[in-house]
Amino acid sequence: MLRIIAGKLKGRKIEEPDLNIVRPTTDRVRESIFSSIQFEIEGTKVLDLFSGSGAISFEFISRGAKEVFSSEKNRKVFNLIEKNQKKLNIENLFLFNVEAFQMIELFKEKKFDFIYLDPPYNEVTLLEETCKKILENDILDEHGTLIVETNTEKIKFSDEFLIDKKKKYGKTFVFFIKKR
Repeated sequence: MLRIIAGKLKGRKIEEPDLNIVRPTTDRVRESIFSSIQFEIEGTKVLDLFSGSGAISFEFISRGAKEVFSSEKNRKVFNLIEKNQKKLNIENLFLFNVEAFQMIELFKEKKFDFIYLDPPYNEVTLLEETCKKILENDILDEHGTLIVETNTEKIKFSDEFLIDKKKKYGKTFVFFIKKR
């Protein structure tokens, strides 16, 4: 079981998916990410790509995000996120059983205050291509933040992005990125 760290759902537990399929973001990393942005979340629109356990989406909802759009392509994992959403009685989380590129295309007319990317570790090309798609479709708000969780520093971000902060937690790197 994973627990929601803070906000109106603080302490509530969600079932976690098979660890052979996904790698949930640890409590320590989630806590640090959200402490960095806690005063910016209220009333925001969030896109959570590669949702995995859904814990990041639930944390955003718990801390006051207005709407969270979450994509997970694995049907079994998607069903578990949906089950957890019902258990927590959350109405402003919109789940999609599609891969990240499809999700970006679906919402190319929308702007997000936060976009969270946590693709499978060691999938640097997928991460870089997803960042390119986000720029091409212009879905990150002018003052928005792209948050990237990965296991490497060796990522080629577009020159249109500015790394605002970079943090390291063990083998995990988290980048907070803005548009230039």
